Amino acid sequence: MRVFVLCTGRSGSHTLAAACRYISNYTSGHESNRERQGKTLDERLAFPDRHIEVDHRLIWMAGTLERLYAPDVLYVHLRRDRDLTIRSFALRIMNRGINDAFRTILDSPRDLRRRFEQSEALVTSVEDNIKAFLAEPSRESITIDVEQFADGFRELCGRIEADVDLEAALEVLKIKHSKTTARWLERNYRADDYHDPKPTIGRSLLKRRRRRERRQRSRQGKIDFKREGGRLRDPSEKRRRR
Repeated sequence: MRVFVLCTGRSGSHTLAAACRYISNYTSGHESNRERQGKTLDERLAFPDRHIEVDHRLIWMAGTLERLYAPDVLYVHLRRDRDLTIRSFALRIMNRGINDAFRTILDSPRDLRRRFEQSEALVTSVEDNIKAFLAEPSRESITIDVEQFADGFRELCGRIEADVDLEAALEVLKIKHSKTTARWLERNYRADDYHDPKPTIGRSLLKRRRRRERRQRSRQGKIDFKREGGRLRDPSEKRRRR
């Protein structure tokens, strides 16, 4: 049997994959075939028997998974609180990932002012796809809610008759992986990405980032860091001391 975890992303998939490493009679992976991009679809979805794959991209290829591996498959619908999932995506809307790819499907500009609207559309679409796919009675599935992670993980282990170090796995489930912190935002985003920053992002963070970028440009001789009359001065102009 193979186990495929379907989710929106930003919903505890990394944490679940980490807990699955304590299952000894199954292999497991989190986005384990990403390096196979550019290969054929069947190669991208080549997973061994008795394997647990956690990847938010799987829902986009669910029909092919069914063709390759049905009926000996267990699907897991991993869910997180909807509002928290949307907010997490909104904070990362400028990141180059599935959210940015979905934005191109919507034919929407990369505009932070619409980040919650675009993130809600992504989460809604993926959740609808998962529910419709799993509505088929012939597909064996369970649902795990992040808010009841321990109970859901126990159910998963019972369904697949897993040999698991349950105590260690449950401890891992308490750890939040891939958190969207202020430091993460500062490290991964450019200030120019933000057209209309909101308090949820942190105005002070963006100001510090813009200030650092201006200093770097000033050292390169491109601009003068200080402003005069509301406009950046030409560095070739001599400063007049008062």
